[in-house]
Amino acid sequence: MTATPSEKLYTASEWDERRDGTGHRWPRSTPARAPYPKHCLRRDLAVVRAAWRKYQSVADKDGVYTYLTSVYALAAAWSRKNRARSQARRALGLARHPIKMALEPTAIIIFCTADPAKVDGRTRSRWSRLLRFAAAHNTPPKSLAGFIKGRGGINRCSSLLSTPENAD
Repeated sequence: MTATPSEKLYTASEWDERRDGTGHRWPRSTPARAPYPKHCLRRDLAVVRAAWRKYQSVADKDGVYTYLTSVYALAAAWSRKNRARSQARRALGLARHPIKMALEPTAIIIFCTADPAKVDGRTRSRWSRLLRFAAAHNTPPKSLAGFIKGRGGINRCSSLLSTPENAD
């Protein structure tokens, strides 16, 4: 695969030096709106797709938590940089068959990485509500599976988002 000049793959240090064109290496505390190249977005989605494939290859009922943790971690990383909605919009544009859908980052990550024959809109919505519920409780990605199981499972957690008085 040959990259065009605008799509050249850079290492982190090369990218830091290239940003302003002066060769000046920016400190690691770069502004929140620093560029996020398309190849990085594709790589991040590929990591989540790999988690989907792993989930599909394992006959374990708890395998879905590996995939959901990967989706949740990517959405959380985008949110920390205040770019969840913009990256979700870009990810949807990279999808093979983009559709019109609400700009909900977790739902878009699921749409872009899961097999549409196996995950319909209803399942995508349920999983997205579940991950928004976990985010509302500041759950770290590493403890997502325990959080979900402790709250009654996927269906219970996704229903709790719509009834916040029952959440605790």
